[in-house]
Amino acid sequence: KFFKIDTNPDTATEFTSGVTSGGGSSVYSPTGFVYIFPSGSAGEYYKINVSTDAVLTIADANYNEINSFQSVITTGGIIYVPITNNAPIANEVFKVDTATDISICFFNGRQRVLVRC
Repeated sequence: KFFKIDTNPDTATEFTSGVTSGGGSSVYSPTGFVYIFPSGSAGEYYKINVSTDAVLTIADANYNEINSFQSVITTGGIIYVPITNNAPIANEVFKVDTATDISICFFNGRQRVLVRC
């Protein structure tokens, strides 16, 4: 389950639609969206508009059955999600450019040309 927590006036609201996978990590982007990267997802992650609470499901073959519970975003809006489990190759990273929502996978500093990380 995913929740929106408002610290003023201390309320919590559960997202009941649009988010089908739980666990994982989330980051706030400079573009005004929250990106949620569920652990063990079947090829999708989520982009939530913080003004409207609208949830966009982003289907992505590069993000398939990845187990990761951390992510980081740069000041330039690039998200890096280290892949910690189920990765066929060590040192893999899933990368998303929040300006374009284009993703790629890296391992040992090189782009992977596979459809799955």
